[in-house]
Amino acid sequence: MSDTGPVPAGAPNLALALLCLGLAVFAGCTAVGPQGDAPPNYYVGAHVVERPPADATVVPVSDDRIADVEPIQEAVEGAVTGNGSQVSVSKSEYDRVTDALGEAPLYENEGDRWVNSTGLYVRADGQVVRVMVYSQRPA
Repeated sequence: MSDTGPVPAGAPNLALALLCLGLAVFAGCTAVGPQGDAPPNYYVGAHVVERPPADATVVPVSDDRIADVEPIQEAVEGAVTGNGSQVSVSKSEYDRVTDALGEAPLYENEGDRWVNSTGLYVRADGQVVRVMVYSQRPA
């Protein structure tokens, strides 16, 4: 057995500190970053409205600009059959929905700052539904 000499007084503490540092670095490499760095979640929302704004154009759910946009159709159907609907979509679906809404007669609220009525107004099953699209960062 070879003797390398006495162990310096701080060596066990140094080894423990290096181990902790290594674990912290490894954990930082595998952990999810701060929530501010997380990508947003994308949604299409819809709800039935009693009275659309007087100057809003209401299009049928079968309108060519939205008829084949599944997230819009799904949100409208959910709103008509329930109390409201929020459909989670991918970034590419979000882009497709915003493109479709850009082609349709989107109503933009310019009046009361306390009432957000911006959206596309759609008639489905005898009801008027407001459709909107939005993104939200995780809390």
